[in-house]
Amino acid sequence: MTGGGSFTPAEIVKNLLLISILLYAAGCGKSVRPVDCPESGLVSHLSFAGNITVTRVVENSAIAKINKKMLQTDRDMFVLSKKYYDDGKYQESLGLAEKLYKIHPEDLFVTEFYAKVLYRFEDKHDRSYALYRLLINAVNRFGYEEIASIKKRPVDREKETVINFTFLEAYWKLGCLHMDYGKFMDALNELQKVAFLFGTHKNIMEENKKLAEDCYSYITEAAFHLKLVESNRYFYCRTKSVNPSNTYVDKYRFEQ
Repeated sequence: MTGGGSFTPAEIVKNLLLISILLYAAGCGKSVRPVDCPESGLVSHLSFAGNITVTRVVENSAIAKINKKMLQTDRDMFVLSKKYYDDGKYQESLGLAEKLYKIHPEDLFVTEFYAKVLYRFEDKHDRSYALYRLLINAVNRFGYEEIASIKKRPVDREKETVINFTFLEAYWKLGCLHMDYGKFMDALNELQKVAFLFGTHKNIMEENKKLAEDCYSYITEAAFHLKLVESNRYFYCRTKSVNPSNTYVDKYRFEQ
């Protein structure tokens, strides 16, 4: 089971790089949905739920500083690799992405793109999986460090979740790979970051309904394997609210 879908960061949240979340029990969204799975209840069904506060930072300085180290010739290579990818020339894209990663292994955007290209090749999923884990660990580290700097206190990682909207596609792909490797709790943690975006930004969910459907259905599946009955039922319902014809989730539903 490998998911698809793709995010364009500029289309998701312009100029929004870092979101630190102390998840709140109160709901977001006011549209009318089935009574047993209202959008306003999504947050309370996330595994990292608690009390939510949202901190928005226009630019994550640590990540931006790393990215500025790239020479123009390397930037041109990056642009060409992306063009090959967009044109479906994945082998050509991979050759340049691999070369670029060897030069800039510390650049998170290069790492993300290299992992994304590798993801296109089934025989390279192990490498893609390792890179996505490396990437998200780095994103989390930078995020916690920046939040600690802003709040002038250490961050309690048991109570706070850092979500960087720029890397939402990476959360999605890593979640899908965790599912493939049977690591359902890890998958749940990453996929729910994507679900949080859809639950708190209805316009983005409406623009990415297929991805929202896939995300909700995979969370349903993960919750089924983890025997999280209430979350399973809730995200089953959310999946059906996006697409009533979805049959994938039917085999992963706990009966009432």
